[in-house]
Amino acid sequence: MLDSRFGIDEATKQPGTTASAIVQLLRRRRAVEYWPLLLAPVVLGSVFVLRSFQLTHLLDKTILEQMAVVLTSLAAVGFGLRYREQRRTVDLLLTLLAIAFTCREIHFAGSGVGIYVALVVLIALGVRWREALIGELSRDWRLTWIMGAAWAYFLSQFVARRALRGILPLEEELHIPIEETLETAAHVMLLLTAVLPSAPNSTIKN
Repeated sequence: MLDSRFGIDEATKQPGTTASAIVQLLRRRRAVEYWPLLLAPVVLGSVFVLRSFQLTHLLDKTILEQMAVVLTSLAAVGFGLRYREQRRTVDLLLTLLAIAFTCREIHFAGSGVGIYVALVVLIALGVRWREALIGELSRDWRLTWIMGAAWAYFLSQFVARRALRGILPLEEELHIPIEETLETAAHVMLLLTAVLPSAPNSTIKN
């Protein structure tokens, strides 16, 4: 009953060659379409550029965290409106994800652990509704932007856990600005996927 209430077709959950379908989905994109994956490294490099000009004060943690609440809230509203209008599984999951990020950025009690619980639940739902997701994203330009946002989020958490200590120059000084700037970039990419039209990408290979 839950699936029909959300407008998700039962047929989309039938078992199949999911791994093969995902590979085909990614291979149908031209290499140039994956350029959003480059944004995270570019953002990371921009922190060093700002540092060279002694402008890292522009990356104040408090300001970026306040921006994060606004960006993720707007993304949640955007995805929610998309889901209300189009009843697409991907927009439902992204709405829930943006809400989870907003709660985390508000930093109330339990939100730190809550984001990981939310991610586990969303991944489980994504697996359950995988066929619907593959079908919806097969001709949607937003796929590579979602991947770019996910990559930026991952890299920010990699930096937050000091995994690049001893590898990244000036890591001791810049790990907090790098983490917060990468997260902000990811929030912006998420917001763009929420507010820009999800028209089919004409450059996808047949």
